[in-house]
Amino acid sequence: GEYRWYSFDYTRDSKTKIEDLRPIEIKIFSNPPGVATMSIRNAEEAAMWKADGTQESFGCCSGVGIDRDKDGKSDYGVWKGALVATGRYYVVVEHARNSSAPAVYHLEVSGL
Repeated sequence: GEYRWYSFDYTRDSKTKIEDLRPIEIKIFSNPPGVATMSIRNAEEAAMWKADGTQESFGCCSGVGIDRDKDGKSDYGVWKGALVATGRYYVVVEHARNSSAPAVYHLEVSGL
């Protein structure tokens, strides 16, 4: 049930059309698999959490159907999308509430 927040600033080139924006991809790898998940939030959603604990996000990771170690779980989660507004964004990693096992994770970000 613990959360870790990471932030990054994004500046959109105003000359780039929305349909031409380059996608950003964020992957989360955890051990054990699936114990850590992530959501993607904008500044407004972060402010709601700070004000009253509301958990809102505009994106979250989906498990990828790759299972190299044959344990029945996806090897990683991924979110992919284009950011259309300049601002501060947050990647929030959450420890699965249904697991008491400690987790080790790392994030990989591309497209920024």
